[in-house]
Amino acid sequence: MRPEKFRYEMNKAFDSWFETKTTDKFKPLLREMNRVWKKWSKKENDFRIGEETYGYSDNETTSDNMLYISDRWMCAFRLKWLIDGIEGNKI
Repeated sequence: MRPEKFRYEMNKAFDSWFETKTTDKFKPLLREMNRVWKKWSKKENDFRIGEETYGYSDNETTSDNMLYISDRWMCAFRLKWLIDGIEGNKI
């Protein structure tokens, strides 16, 4: 997927999450999210998992984290936090 299209789809998925509190729009993007994370993590030398960065302590904290990263998700550790949270049903 082209970077512009990926960024557009991710932003739409965030918008959907804020309205519905579901990850339905993120799930079709998981394959691309993982591909991009692998690329960024090598470039940034940052292989931390979601638990090592923001964690997923409770729904309120997770909502706050989603709001915080919604406009700054384009780095390896934040993208990995999203991936792990979605795959682990923590978001």
